[in-house]
This record gives sequence, structure tokens and C-alpha cells, in this order.
Amino acid sequence: YAKIRVHTSDSDEYFEKQRKRQMSDETQDEAVQPDEEFERKIIEYSDKLVSLMGIAGKTSVIFREKRKLGLNIASADSSFIIGRKGKTLDSIQLIISIYAMQLGKDDIRILLDCENYRVRREENLVRTAYSVAAKVRESRSSVLLEPMNPFDRRIIHTALSDIADVDTKSEGTGQYKQVRVFYKVPHR
Repeated sequence: YAKIRVHTSDSDEYFEKQRKRQMSDETQDEAVQPDEEFERKIIEYSDKLVSLMGIAGKTSVIFREKRKLGLNIASADSSFIIGRKGKTLDSIQLIISIYAMQLGKDDIRILLDCENYRVRREENLVRTAYSVAAKVRESRSSVLLEPMNPFDRRIIHTALSDIADVDTKSEGTGQYKQVRVFYKVPHR
């Protein structure tokens, strides 16, 4: 068993840009006052939902922003909560978001995580994006990636947005579309 960590200058630049962007977003937002009653209800609802799935888990708030509430579910059965490619986690997040709307908080976006899955997924997607971009540049063709949710597609689009001779576009219909990474002749 071995762990391998790969770093490329492009992905390091991407993550540094994201950190700077997040820091500037945080300083622009006014201080967020927690709505304790709303958060209590959301946490109770999440815990109950996970319990109904037959899984023991505990939900907690991991961050608050102006229009976002980050939650984490801690569980010994995290793989069941995350599901294949995060689809179960996405579904739980959607259900909790609908409940938040029923509580009158349709302006707050609920972001749910478990075992830092979202961070690991983002890092993996960025590495994949740069790897595919390198292949596209070399072959001067295009590559169609697997179907992804809107959050994952946005990560691919953002990661490759600063590469002059590579572009991206989403293809397909519905929630899970595919991203095509293609070569474009740079303007001179």
C-alpha cells in the first residue's frame, strides 16, 4: 500500500488562485450572524435523514457565509453517505436544501460534505482537467469527459479557463452533462 501525491505547477496555480479568490470573497462579505434555530432544524433534519438510511452519523456546521451554510456528516459508514462518485451525498444535499426552502431560507445554499470528499474530489478533477488538457494540446483534438453534476463541471471549466489554446463546453441535457475539452488555435 502506498500513497502518491502528484503536484503540477498548473494545478498549484489553480489552487492558489482559488484560495485568493475565497479570501477576497470572505473579506467582502459582511459578518454572518448564525440563525441558530434554522441551523438546529437543519442539523436535526440531516441527522434524521441519515438515520432513516440506516446509518449512524452526526451533522455539524463547518462554515457560514453570507448565502452559504456548510455542513459535514461524520460517520463510520461515510462510504455509504458519499456513494458512488458522490451521488448519494449530492442527493442528501438536495433533500436538505429543499427542507431549507420549506423553512423559508431559499436564499441560502446548503453545501454538504463527508470525510472531506468535496475537497478531494475537486483536487482530483483539477488534476484530471490538466491531464486531459495536455493530451488535447498534444493531439490538437478534443476529449469528452464522463457525465458530471454542475458543481464538478464548473471546476473543470474554471481550472482550464486560463489556458489559451484549450477551451471547454458542456454537452448534453439534464443534470449530469459531459464536458468537452477541445483544442483552439490561440489568437495572435
